[in-house]
Amino acid sequence: MSLFVKDDCSFCDALKVHLETNNLYFKHDIKEYEISDDQNAALYLEKSKEVGYTAGGLPLLIDGTSYTEGQTGISNYLENIDPTTAPSETRLSTEDSESLNNMISRSINESPEQNQQANSTEEIRDQKTAIIGIITIVFGLTFFATIIYRAKKRLKI
Repeated sequence: MSLFVKDDCSFCDALKVHLETNNLYFKHDIKEYEISDDQNAALYLEKSKEVGYTAGGLPLLIDGTSYTEGQTGISNYLENIDPTTAPSETRLSTEDSESLNNMISRSINESPEQNQQANSTEEIRDQKTAIIGIITIVFGLTFFATIIYRAKKRLKI
């Protein structure tokens, strides 16, 4: 299903809250299009023409070859759809999958505090390992020197 909305539309905003609150985006596999974007506006016109919608209103839900308009109309339509016809799983399109991967990459790169903290933790661990190594070497050399000193003393070298 395709839902066409506009950011400055109060009916669209109220409908989006209703859909999010009731998990209807996922339940009915609804993809939202903001028509302020030129590509989405072109898609709105194309899909409207395909289903014979000429009123030009928002919000508009297109489900296959039928359409429903308005906040109340769309809410009622979705409530009357048999839940068994809703998709049992949602598969991401290649475009959505790439978009999700890009968002994940950006979020990783945009959180320097977390990266810095992880690097700092590694540095502390490396420093502790180095200090333990140095202490072990010093202790070993001291122990070895003591043994040599005592051996020399016994042999009177």
